[in-house]
Amino acid sequence: MSSLLTHNNNSSPSPEGVIKNVMYAFDYRQCLLLVYLCYTIPSFIAYHKCRQFLSKESMSSSYFNVIFTNDFCINVALFIIDFLFTRLPISGLLVDLPSYVPEGIVLTIIYFLSYYLIYANFYSITLICINRMSSVVFPYSCNSFWQRFVTPAIALIYILPLLTTWQMFTYNPYFLALYENRSNYQMVYRTNVLITFLPRNSASLCFASILLSVVCVIANVITIIKYKMTVQSVMATSGAQKAFHRKRTRRVEIAMFSVALVVCLSLVLQAILQALIMIYTGSSTSIRATCQDLRAFALDIAICCPPWILYYTTVHSHKTTISNSSAVHSGATVPAKTHVMT
Repeated sequence: MSSLLTHNNNSSPSPEGVIKNVMYAFDYRQCLLLVYLCYTIPSFIAYHKCRQFLSKESMSSSYFNVIFTNDFCINVALFIIDFLFTRLPISGLLVDLPSYVPEGIVLTIIYFLSYYLIYANFYSITLICINRMSSVVFPYSCNSFWQRFVTPAIALIYILPLLTTWQMFTYNPYFLALYENRSNYQMVYRTNVLITFLPRNSASLCFASILLSVVCVIANVITIIKYKMTVQSVMATSGAQKAFHRKRTRRVEIAMFSVALVVCLSLVLQAILQALIMIYTGSSTSIRATCQDLRAFALDIAICCPPWILYYTTVHSHKTTISNSSAVHSGATVPAKTHVMT
């Protein structure tokens, strides 16, 4: 789910004109569009189920729920922008698209939002990893910490992307046909202001994905190590509490490892593919186009996989452990802050 699918960061308009005489033609991206909808819409349903579950549960997941709900809102907005103005145009289903969405301030804002929301998604994923790490490493003080800093942390998610997207307001975006006489469009731009120090979109995306992937790797490795230590300490418990904690801790380890894997895999893949796009720009159009398509689905991994992992480790699993959970949480020896969704 990515506006990175086809954006050209260094394109210039053709003097022959932006709007060409094009016609509908079947394209493989139309099949990709259907596949995209088939896995994205159910993922948002899983997001919603997780949010409902976390809202109803009276446990120490309140601040995670705030962060998770914010991530859900960002992804919904990214889905709308991406579907309407990137994946649908590139599929070739819309003939004469430039006549429907002409150049102007509206298209500039859309182009800005497409990149802005991608960066916001990167930072939101990183915040989720940090939140989980803190809840495991500091189970007794993390609530007071997030009570003070959850609002500033969420604010940073929306502020930091401006550092790498502000220059897009100097662009004049428009839809350009990818092929002669075919209705496959991509959003490209020409610059209105000649400023030499403007950040390059491709370089900024590559740097941000590498940096944040390192942060996520470190946070999740620390989380997994801490859970390993928790497993050993839980062995000292007895009776029903011991059985429940063994089952829950195994689920926590699998969940955290899976989330770490998909998030890190997504960001690393995006960094690699973005680097390849920069390398092959102007030299190999086919390789560059393939990397652009793959990069879009790499971001989809980070958006669509975590809700399913959380769903099967919270909503679904909770149905089979709710009775034991009630008994354990009533005991004084087990801190509730070690719950997977803290």
